[in-house]
Parts: sequence; structure tokens; C-alpha cells
Amino acid sequence: MPKKSIIAGNWKMNLTLTEVHDFFQQLSLPPQCPHKIILAPQAPLIPIVTNHVQKLPISVAAQNCSFEKKGAFTGEVSAEVLASLGVEYVILGHSERRQYFAENEDLLSKKIRQCLESKLSVIYCIGETLTERNSGQLQNVLKRQLTCLTEFSQSNQWEQLILAYEPVWAIGTGQVASLEQVQEVHQFIQSTFKDSYPHVNLPPILYGGSVNALNAQDLFTLPAVAGFLVGGASLKPKDFSTILSVQ
Repeated sequence: MPKKSIIAGNWKMNLTLTEVHDFFQQLSLPPQCPHKIILAPQAPLIPIVTNHVQKLPISVAAQNCSFEKKGAFTGEVSAEVLASLGVEYVILGHSERRQYFAENEDLLSKKIRQCLESKLSVIYCIGETLTERNSGQLQNVLKRQLTCLTEFSQSNQWEQLILAYEPVWAIGTGQVASLEQVQEVHQFIQSTFKDSYPHVNLPPILYGGSVNALNAQDLFTLPAVAGFLVGGASLKPKDFSTILSVQ
């Protein structure tokens, strides 16, 4: 029986309106695809992508949301508005948001709260830099990043949480963690959750470090990997279609 999983494509700040139309013309979904498919375009393109996927088994995600519900926050987009546009998921905690916009666990917990209150599922990203890994800080970093989920562990909205492990040193670099490294870290995250939150179901844990058409099948065979958060390869319809074919 095919392994069911989640495969999400994070388009980041890429693809114009014309390129989005071209993407869907070239995308070829595998027949009877067992995976939950998610695409995360730039915010202005959300209505366009939502229209394209109306008759496709694809859900739409946002790449970010505000930590406030509404008000005088120029340039921000609220979770409530995202939900009204047909968005079902929001990616939070991505390493690029942490690095370039100084987002920390306190801010991210507020954003998670806004999403859950608007009935949006959260793909919460965690991961270490190469310096942190080499200095033996991997486990401490991941534990710290997971602390902002504590307040939601008693919530009936816990099932709306999805985790994505993204080794920062393997994002956009072409480097990929070894299969052994990926399985080891995913198992550590699983055991940390079981110890910290024994009363709740374990969230799916996606892998998000330079997944591509060549390595996806091998990564997918790892028991602890519940799918992928795909970056650059999700911009290429042929490559993304190949990734969706893993089983």
C-alpha cells in the first residue's frame, strides 16, 4: 500500500503571474496520487493559484502571516484574511524568516495562535545551521525551537500542526543531509515530542533540505519522514511532478 504523506512546495519570492499560468499548464499529477499536495505562492498570487487548483487535489498555503488579528500594521496579512481567500496552511518559522526578519519563538507562537484561531493548519519549520550542528548544539536548537508549541499542546487544534525539519546548511545549497542524518534527526524530534507531549498525537514531520527529483525517492523510504517541504524543485513542474510520484 502506498505511503501517504504531505508534499508541500514553497515557491518563496519566485514566479510571476505568467509563470504561474505556465506552471499549471506543464504540471502533470501522477494518477491516484496518495500524497496531500500543497503549494505556497507569494501572497498576491494566492487567488490565482486558488483558482488554478479548484479542480485539482492541491491545497494552498501562505508563506507567512501577521502576529496580530487586524489593525494598523501596514504591509502585513492576517490569518483571518488568508482563510477567507481559501488558504488552508501557513508556513511559519522558516529559516529565511528567522535569519532575515529576526523571527523568534515568542513572535512565532503569536503567529501560530492567529493561524489556529482562524482554523488554518501550520507547517512549523525547525532546523540548525552548520555552525550549530558542528558545535554539538543540534538537539538544544531543535528543543528551543519546539518550545513555542507548548501552549498549544492542550488545545483541540493540535491536529492542525505539521513539522518540517530543514537543516539550514542544506537549503538552496545543493547539499543534502545523508539519509542517516535525516532519519536520526527525525527520530530525535519524534522522541522529544513523545517525552514532552505524551498525551497528544505526534505531528507529521516533513523533510525540507534541498529535496529534488533525484533524491526524493531515497528520502521518502525513511520511516520517520512523513513527506517533504520542497523549495527550488517545486518551481519546476517536471521535477515537482517527479517528486509527487514517490512511493
